[in-house]
Amino acid sequence: GFQAQILDGSDHLGDGVVELDDAGVVCWISPNAISAFHRFGIEGDMEGVTLAELSTEVLQSRSPVDESLPLVLMGRAAWRSDMQARGGTLSLRAVPLTEQGRRTGAVILVRDVTELRRRERELITKDATIREVHHRVKNNLQTVAALLRMQARRIQSPEARTALTEAVSRVAAIAVVHETLSQSY
Repeated sequence: GFQAQILDGSDHLGDGVVELDDAGVVCWISPNAISAFHRFGIEGDMEGVTLAELSTEVLQSRSPVDESLPLVLMGRAAWRSDMQARGGTLSLRAVPLTEQGRRTGAVILVRDVTELRRRERELITKDATIREVHHRVKNNLQTVAALLRMQARRIQSPEARTALTEAVSRVAAIAVVHETLSQSY
């Protein structure tokens, strides 16, 4: 079987490796790949069966399946796809093997990216929350400035009007600083 390590900077030593023949049947599978697939519910001997068949049993019907997944599982395209099962995510990367321009099989790199995807979702949520907070602060500062301007127009005392106008200027300055800070985020 094909047991060389494929490293190009983006792949880790912990990657599992699966060798497929031209029909997508597993010829050889590394221990790391076996343990990654086991965590996702694929049990038993995986050699001699197509990776596509093995995977269909554990794919979550609720989560949408990446349309490139069948191509990757069969080793037909140099592509990367995520497979979700058992609340986790496996990243699969296919490297088709060719001899004199004819596809003879493929090598599939397998990595458990469950934690990575969870952190990505967390960051997206935090990002949205921070944007929402910035938006609310901006609205509140505009409301305070508008209320102070209204008070300044209604009040008789020139000293009080001057004090309220200065307060409006201060709130406007705070709003400019806040806007600048929120843009840099």
